[in-house]
Amino acid sequence: MVSADVRFVLVGSGHIAGVENPPAAGKYQYWTNKDTSAQTLEGWLETADETAGSWWLDWDKWLKSNLVRAFHHGWLVRTMKRWKMRLARL
Repeated sequence: MVSADVRFVLVGSGHIAGVENPPAAGKYQYWTNKDTSAQTLEGWLETADETAGSWWLDWDKWLKSNLVRAFHHGWLVRTMKRWKMRLARL
């Protein structure tokens, strides 16, 4: 897995809190770090970037730039359209 194109995101809340507190709520935070060579979580966090707010928008951006390129049609595009409509309502 180390040689794969991996992006790890650590979020400050679980999926229930994410549903209860959508991006507009401005709660919680998340950390990103492209360096996956750390042997421990603490080591990874030392060089991670902390971002205030919901991870939803970051995930949406990642999906659009990575997965939609690979799947121009089908269930993924329909799913993205549904999420985009949900995010637009927030």
